[in-house]
Amino acid sequence: PFITALDAHRIDCTLPKGEKSILVQGIIDCLWKEADGWVLLDYKSDYIKPHQTSLIYERYQSQIQLYRYAVEQILKEPVKEAYFYLTSSGIALKAE
Repeated sequence: PFITALDAHRIDCTLPKGEKSILVQGIIDCLWKEADGWVLLDYKSDYIKPHQTSLIYERYQSQIQLYRYAVEQILKEPVKEAYFYLTSSGIALKAE
């Protein structure tokens, strides 16, 4: 579990940078460290067909970006890669 402050401008670009913060909390499913940075893995139980993987990006890309940001803010080290792991099919998708 984590909780961190996020500049509100990252959520709503019409707000001025650095003026307001939002508290973000979540639970990271899996995180491990390699020599050149952290790897983040987020399990997804959505059932999708192989040709529908774009749905995962549409639904969850902003969430994994927030998780990446939180890890980097809390640990003060980069997240080098992030993935979605589709539990229903065993497919891992690299997050953008």
